[in-house]
Amino acid sequence: MIDLRDADARTRAPSRLAQFGIREPHLPIEPRAMGALRELREAGGPDKSALAAIMFEVYRRFVNEHTPVFASLLRLVADEATPLPLVVHCTAGKDRTGWALALLLLALGVPRETVLDDFMASNGRWSMQGVSADWALRATVHADYLQCAFDEIDKRWGSMHAYLEGPFGLDQQARERLIARLLVRR
Repeated sequence: MIDLRDADARTRAPSRLAQFGIREPHLPIEPRAMGALRELREAGGPDKSALAAIMFEVYRRFVNEHTPVFASLLRLVADEATPLPLVVHCTAGKDRTGWALALLLLALGVPRETVLDDFMASNGRWSMQGVSADWALRATVHADYLQCAFDEIDKRWGSMHAYLEGPFGLDQQARERLIARLLVRR
């Protein structure tokens, strides 16, 4: 079970999986947007455009600052010593985890449109009944968030292929090994 939560979140909600012999590699991604989200709430509540700006910055940071962590995650998944099945999680399971699994699916050759559909399936997984308006806004994903990360990759690396091959070290042979490890061909 790969844990993408920061140290603070792990302290607040420690895992109890070790008692069952489940390994839990920790690959932290610090959610620096929490301060900006708190300020937004204190300033009078949810503002969709301000929230979107914060989330666009989060997804740009995934590409510009957190690539080494996501590359470690893909290497861990590709490593034959890593037992399968495995779970990837964070606090809400939609942004850090959503981006990590989008990268994995893209590395496996899944088309962007399908990856986007999978990403958008996160919406509707949480009950919004009785939650505050700002939580309801934060608990959803938008296609524009993922597209923002794709655009950042295209701007900085030229293509997803170059991004996965460069900092991730996933050349064609490595991707074929990953595909053989995770996919069943029919």
